[in-house]
Amino acid sequence: MHPSGELLLIDPQGRKTGYDLKINKVLTQIPHSSYESESIDDDVSGALGPETKIIDIQIPIDGEYILLVIGRETGKYDLEIRGYDCQMNSSDVKFRKVKISQNIEHKYLIKYSNRKDRKIEVTRY
Repeated sequence: MHPSGELLLIDPQGRKTGYDLKINKVLTQIPHSSYESESIDDDVSGALGPETKIIDIQIPIDGEYILLVIGRETGKYDLEIRGYDCQMNSSDVKFRKVKISQNIEHKYLIKYSNRKDRKIEVTRY
């Protein structure tokens, strides 16, 4: 994700990983999960490059997840959601240039299974 927002993922058991703006805290309740921010500075000017937010779950369980994108400011974001089956075949869903405003919450339903040849399913609602 290229912000203007934060990410909060809720797994099928209600555990959370990401940044919860309501309590102003990073959560990593989902086992084997992490939430990171990355950016690359400009080599010449030293200016900060675009920031990317990443939620990684090393051993996800099958089921339905809810991803919240919470606006920190008015802008646009790109979002890529990727999953792997039991044979490490990947599938992904991308959303580009999604408009968001400060304190607005976008919800995505993610259906995940690691069974062979299963594709990740994502619906924004």
